[in-house]
Order: sequence, then C-alpha cells, then structure tokens
Amino acid sequence: MSVLDMAFVPSILLVRIGMFVWHGLPYVSSIEDGYLVLEGPVKKVKLDVPPEAQEYNPPYLNIDDEVSGFDEHPIPWQYAGQLDHESADKFQHRTFFCLLVKSVIHQDDRPKRVTENFLMLEPVEGESGSYRRVGMGRMRGRQKRFVGVENMRLRLV
Repeated sequence: MSVLDMAFVPSILLVRIGMFVWHGLPYVSSIEDGYLVLEGPVKKVKLDVPPEAQEYNPPYLNIDDEVSGFDEHPIPWQYAGQLDHESADKFQHRTFFCLLVKSVIHQDDRPKRVTENFLMLEPVEGESGSYRRVGMGRMRGRQKRFVGVENMRLRLV
C-alpha cells in the first residue's frame, strides 16, 4: 500500500501553545517540566483487555462492553492499545479520555477500512482541564469511531 492509497483527514489535532523546561541543552536533553495545550476530538471510552488478548503485544481491547466474536475470526478485535507504565491487566474496566491524533481512510480496500490512532488520557487531580497521557491505541474498522465527537481544548502535562 502506498501513501497514494490512503486519505489522511487533515487538521484533526491542533497544538495551541506549549512550554518546556529542559534538563540541559534544549531538544537533546530530557524534559524537566512542560505542557501542551491541544485541541481535538475527545471521546470517553471504557477499555478492557479480554483474557485471550493479553498474550499479544500490544494487547487487543474490547471497547464499551463489546463482546469478542471468536466465531467470526480467530483474532476478532479491531482495537489495540498499550499503557505507558502499567501492565495489560490494569486496563480492566477503566474509562479513559481518548484524544484522536490521526485518522486514515484506506482508499484501496473494498469495503473501505478506517484506522484511527488516539492517546489515552486521565484527568490530573486538582487541575481542571489538565490531563496526563497514560497510553496510546489504535482503532480499525469499516466506520469511524470519532464521528460526531466535540472538539475539546485541554492541557497535556
């Protein structure tokens, strides 16, 4: 598949402002502190890792109490994700704010196929409008999952 066979949806995520304090030389040392103010589609999603999916890396996910269809396919999941610092069993029955960062429509597939990449966020306690990235994931399917979702401005710390 070439880039010509895909249609990227433009301007999904906007970076409004950012600030970083570097530990040493800018751009080559670690970040000591910082934030980004982002604006984009956010959807609140309940994620679970079914026991059969924990052996995969990244693990496959059920979204919003979806039931895995093993009678239809040996790997029936359309969603995969990874927490940054926690194991797959920490997904169980957790709800995340999912910020869409990329959406691709695969033009050459019939029927068409959609891939959406997102960041998994959790609110920062005591800081209204601030979120911390705790993981990332991907949704694949025949339809977009972020349709009709309102854009949200948030501070990523």
